[in-house]
Amino acid sequence: MSSLVLHDQLDSFEAVSLAEILETAELLNRVDSKYCIAIADLPSILEQLDPHTRVLEINSQRRHRYHSVYYDTPDHDNYLNSLRRRRRGVKIRHRWYVDTDTAFCEIKKSGPRHSTEKIRISCAVDDVIAGTLSYESQWWITENTGIRGLTAQLWNNYNRITLLLPNGQGRATIDLDVTWHDRQESELQLIDQAIIETKTTDGRSEINRVLRMCGYRPDGVSKFGAGISALDPQLPRNRFHRSIRQHFPHLTSTNRKNQWSSP
Repeated sequence: MSSLVLHDQLDSFEAVSLAEILETAELLNRVDSKYCIAIADLPSILEQLDPHTRVLEINSQRRHRYHSVYYDTPDHDNYLNSLRRRRRGVKIRHRWYVDTDTAFCEIKKSGPRHSTEKIRISCAVDDVIAGTLSYESQWWITENTGIRGLTAQLWNNYNRITLLLPNGQGRATIDLDVTWHDRQESELQLIDQAIIETKTTDGRSEINRVLRMCGYRPDGVSKFGAGISALDPQLPRNRFHRSIRQHFPHLTSTNRKNQWSSP
């Protein structure tokens, strides 16, 4: 699918400001549903959405750059806990919103029925770029999780489109050009596919319905879990294994580069 086709689809929706999204649909406590879809299916999915859907626009741009750094213990405790379906699994990351040049240290805790609680504090962009936690961030993380000894384990970049769904349904994000690299600088790229995440109060919205009609079902593989499990073959995959085989059957490895590509 050409970028021009997607651009035309997005232009059919009115713009919404970041301030309005934060006011009406920030949803730090929410139900997340994740889908890995073929980019070629995006026009059909967007065409079926309510015309009152709006797209986040910042400085006349509707695609925005994100840079994330995920932290874990040297023994990968947070990753392994996610494999074991711990009720209160934890992800800890830095996120740099490149286009607004703002950055946060974030904690995401998983709860029952795919619910998610996210808390965050501001941090310096330089900390994100360096992949280091400041003393203040380390103290805040320990106070909220009890976890110590974290180091940067995974770097993740992508371009995001954010949709504000009508009638208070929440929001959805479409992530394109997704790439990862680890401490050994091995790289991973998502080819010809996008990741859609819906963020709602109850896991139900129009875009969830449209995706279901298009044959897509929620997939529990997060960017953190997918990146770690694919880049480090020594770690167990458990519940991620089936999803990785289904969505990324042509995962190939060379000395310093891996690729995920569609069939």
